[in-house]
Amino acid sequence: MANPAENELDEGEIIFFVCVRIEQTFHVAAHTEVDAPVNLCEEIHAQYSDLARLWGLGDYPSISRYLFLGAYIDWGDRSLERICLLMACKLILPETLSPARQS
Repeated sequence: MANPAENELDEGEIIFFVCVRIEQTFHVAAHTEVDAPVNLCEEIHAQYSDLARLWGLGDYPSISRYLFLGAYIDWGDRSLERICLLMACKLILPETLSPARQS
């Protein structure tokens, strides 16, 4: 493998690799099985603040399971922050955060 310090990626390559990883992380089958109890979360669209408030009102993903019912990768001012937060939680706590099919 080449020395990473000797190779530079341009912005387009970085975005491509991040998008591929997001797709791999959030790829789900049409049928998702989740152990109970679980918190169901409807479409959050661009509402990063609603996601943060949801976890503030309930339990954080380290304590409770969450099933997101789509529209978590979407438009909005804070969509990058939202997907980064969801992806970080999914990578760190894979059993507690489950995305359903993206609508």
